[in-house]
Amino acid sequence: RHSRRRRHDAPARARNGIALTMSDSMGKPPRAWRGVLGWGATRSVLDALAAQDIPLTPEERQRANAFAHDADRRDFIAAHRLARAMAASIIGAPPGTIILRQRCDTCGGPHGRPTLPDHPWLHVSLSHAKGVVAAACGDRPVGIDLERWNASQPDHSDLDFALAAAERKRLQSISASGADADAPITPAALAFLRLWVRKECLVKLGRITLDQLDSVDFSAFMQ
Repeated sequence: RHSRRRRHDAPARARNGIALTMSDSMGKPPRAWRGVLGWGATRSVLDALAAQDIPLTPEERQRANAFAHDADRRDFIAAHRLARAMAASIIGAPPGTIILRQRCDTCGGPHGRPTLPDHPWLHVSLSHAKGVVAAACGDRPVGIDLERWNASQPDHSDLDFALAAAERKRLQSISASGADADAPITPAALAFLRLWVRKECLVKLGRITLDQLDSVDFSAFMQ
């Protein structure tokens, strides 16, 4: 879920399996630009960007190689290449020239909020989740998060710490209302996932930390 409200007048475009949402001011100077969002299946994104030279940094390659499963490695690579492609579409430069860095404010490790050191006016966020990737760029801070539904943990009780009291109460009410037996996901599970990605976006924006998730109350937006 994109943490910023998408413009209703923004045209949606599809390019080789990558869905893009761009503001209608793409041709204007950077100060008039609003944002761009791209997402798609990992395979589609990698195929669409295969013809472009978009190298990863040594740190990114090291992180990619650390994944135990090839699918997770491809997700990571696709998300980082897509983030460069999104930034390049705004900057007007080849994606391969875009430097993307991540540095943890706490430990200094090569993770944390991504930045574009050569273009500090442009903000970027990325996410990947089991075969799907997304990236967003904007002239204001942006945050994006993807999550896959885990049917083996339908109630997500291990993540209860992230909920405000009113959210927890609302989830209990949604759960008690029942569910369609043929639906792939229960209403309560879907409501929880929406809560989680919204809060993850706030973390990526730097508005809250992971130990402050329960301090934000989105119960008014829960269906």
